[in-house]
Amino acid sequence: MQKIAIQELLEREYLKVNTPHPFSEGILLSNIESILGEYYFMSQYFPFIQSCAHTSIVKSCLVNRVPIPKNIEKTSVVGAFLSWDELGGHHKISKYGISALPSILDSNGFHSNILKKDITEKLNLSLPDRFSEETGEYLERLLERLGSNCIHERIANMVAFEINASYMITALYDSLKSLFKKEAQLLTYFEIHVGGDDPAEPYHMDMTSRLVDDSLNDLHSLNDFLDKFNSACLFHSKWMRSIKSNLKNNVA
Repeated sequence: MQKIAIQELLEREYLKVNTPHPFSEGILLSNIESILGEYYFMSQYFPFIQSCAHTSIVKSCLVNRVPIPKNIEKTSVVGAFLSWDELGGHHKISKYGISALPSILDSNGFHSNILKKDITEKLNLSLPDRFSEETGEYLERLLERLGSNCIHERIANMVAFEINASYMITALYDSLKSLFKKEAQLLTYFEIHVGGDDPAEPYHMDMTSRLVDDSLNDLHSLNDFLDKFNSACLFHSKWMRSIKSNLKNNVA
């Protein structure tokens, strides 16, 4: 299946669940600080979750003394890049070259820390010391999903996370601009992901979508994949709605 065709199909499926997008409405001055707090912790935890998601699979291969399968290699290298990017490494090496490698020890370049600076310094909002049960449960389940032994479920969740990230960041940025006007213009975290002439998120969607063709063999497997992808889209939607409403959400 052509890459553009599968990506368009998956975006259409995503929008069935997220139109209107949860972060495009109901974002108010009364709940934005809470929402950004939960969102910040998701941003902070994601690269660590993605980087260790294959641990149980690799351990199983190790215990059984068998080679690591090709499909694990492919999802691992994509996951490694996504983690590297979120931890600021890709930007530093791309901008300054290999000589900038020691600078990765400066964690101020982590995307979550850039977001923290945007929130606390540019928007003058505070961040909580702890995150909610909803976000904790969401992150625990995300770790399980990204580390699934099922190739379709693992890739479906990787792709769904990146498609959701693109739409979620765009919707949240638009809502922030509406609430804060000039203070929310050119927020660094959001500009990195969805702003400017060459934002990162379209590349993330492209890269993860390319994994799909490698895992699909027939119409039955496509249907199975779409079922798992739709479940992943709903999983993210439930979390976004839960942190917006502050209501207990039993994440599926």
